[in-house]
Amino acid sequence: MRLTSNNLQAPLVAEIDITSLNKQLKAYIDDDIEFTLSDGVLNMVKKEQEKIKTSMFEDYSFKLTGTKSQKERKNKDCTDIEKISYQTLGNGVYKIYPDCGQSVQAYCDMSTDRGGWTVGYNYVHILTASGKYELRIDMVDKSNNKKYAVYKRFSIGDAWSKYKLTVGDYSGNAGDKLQYHNGDMFSAKEQDNDTLDRHCASVHQGPWWYNTCYS
Repeated sequence: MRLTSNNLQAPLVAEIDITSLNKQLKAYIDDDIEFTLSDGVLNMVKKEQEKIKTSMFEDYSFKLTGTKSQKERKNKDCTDIEKISYQTLGNGVYKIYPDCGQSVQAYCDMSTDRGGWTVGYNYVHILTASGKYELRIDMVDKSNNKKYAVYKRFSIGDAWSKYKLTVGDYSGNAGDKLQYHNGDMFSAKEQDNDTLDRHCASVHQGPWWYNTCYS
């Protein structure tokens, strides 16, 4: 800091210890706050500080492990698990909550096409009724030739609709063979829901969304 004396008309230099000044200022402010604030306000501030510490700890724990430290996250499907994970997850069986109620075990494909695919799952209607889902079908023959089909629009109806199939918006290299069955009801040996007089599920020995049998 540069100063000028009125008497000497010469520049003078003054040094100020900023660190010492800051410490004194902080001590003054702290003393003033403790003097002026009531015990109730101080307690409220302390509680808010503890909440912030707890929240920061949970966030840090969540980033490390992919789960909340105190309360388990109820993932609806494999896509949920894949989205909230901060790690690379492997294929395997995971716990999911399709209707936010009881948990079920489901196999999750975390490697194919960006991962998050729910495989071999019995609650498909509940799942597809709760949001927008797509279907991916992967096939391989004895010579290891691989084909796939993706339907961006996919849902299964409830029992009252006889598990009606809805598919659309195809892409892939396997051919759009499932579109033929769009809107069909599910048939099994004990449930003949196809459009033919004969029982397709019995003739072809397997359940399916038969139309005039299958494509």
